[in-house]
Amino acid sequence: KERNVNEWMAGQKKGVKERGKLCCVWYAKGGLRYRSCEISASPFGDTEKNIWIAQSKAGWQERRMRMKKLKILLAEDDFATRKFMSKFLEKYGDCDVTVDGMEAVDAFLMAIEDDEPYDLVCLDVMMPVMDGYQALMGIRNIEKQQNTAPENMVKVIMTTALNDERNVKKAFELGCTVYSGKPLNVEKFEEVLAKLGLI
Repeated sequence: KERNVNEWMAGQKKGVKERGKLCCVWYAKGGLRYRSCEISASPFGDTEKNIWIAQSKAGWQERRMRMKKLKILLAEDDFATRKFMSKFLEKYGDCDVTVDGMEAVDAFLMAIEDDEPYDLVCLDVMMPVMDGYQALMGIRNIEKQQNTAPENMVKVIMTTALNDERNVKKAFELGCTVYSGKPLNVEKFEEVLAKLGLI
């Protein structure tokens, strides 16, 4: 049985659930979320027992991320950038790291064969052995061979200092999802992940 009231304990009331004599109230106050469980004949009667649980917003975000854990592939040849990017991406899921485009394509293919495809691929453009453009082309060719529907294709973010129009156009023609310049802006990058529905 659900009830709504205007105010409860000077906080914003989220709803009341009654199961026998146990009444649970969820509300938010001061950036925290609380649950009050009361053994009572009614939510406004005499309380015999109260249990309070408070968690910060950060705690709730952490729980949500565990529920939606991404599988991420990062291809970056620069050590400092690779270390920074992998640490940043790890809070959203498992991040596999490669140092050139060929390793990235091989890792992507193995993930497909193991039926554990990546949700996100981050490719640097200027890499040895095989650059980011060639790696992107290889990844999209694998998906075509697998008859992957367009809406199920992996999200690919190109990360590079090459921000001229020619390079941007080339990346999108080859099938990149987002083109992100370096140095990486963490806040904007997170906004992009949210817009892509990844977080």
